[in-house]
Amino acid sequence: MRAWVVVQEKEGYFASMKNDPSGCLQIVLISGGVILALLTVIVLGVTYGEPSEEYEQVFNQKLWLSTGQVLRSDKQERVQVSLNNPRERMVSDVMAHHLRVGISRGQVVALLGPPEKEGIEWRVPVGVPRPDSLDDERMSSEAFNRWVDQHAQPDTLMHYRVGEGYFDPISLNIELNGRGQVRKFWEGEG
Repeated sequence: MRAWVVVQEKEGYFASMKNDPSGCLQIVLISGGVILALLTVIVLGVTYGEPSEEYEQVFNQKLWLSTGQVLRSDKQERVQVSLNNPRERMVSDVMAHHLRVGISRGQVVALLGPPEKEGIEWRVPVGVPRPDSLDDERMSSEAFNRWVDQHAQPDTLMHYRVGEGYFDPISLNIELNGRGQVRKFWEGEG
């Protein structure tokens, strides 16, 4: 008997909607909002989530080189490739299985093609102790610049663009020593 009462109440509720279309509209709007929220979560998860192992792929030299040609050419194509750069999926494999400390610049170029950017950059080497005073927000930019000038050393860097960061492009960065050999490499802004 109790189940019949529940069904009767539900029938009464839905039956009342026939006379009041605003009730139907509320259900449609709420259902549409729930569906839209779920789709938004799915899209954001796919777009901004961490790349999975399926996302990464092995190094494909032909695809890497052709992407480099586009990045160095026509602006319209460059913008499209920058937003969906296939190198982004290959960079882990390149660093793990193809680049080695000590190989020559020529070997890097034979493998990856010419870099999108290359030159001497003044940088403070990793491991140089940074004084606590540099972390003080009241420190002047002149004092910070003096410290950098005292400790910075010229490094020859090669940058291969692999993706887009929030503000700057993400690159495979390769630092060369004075003999033109790879000293270290990393993926990051640059």
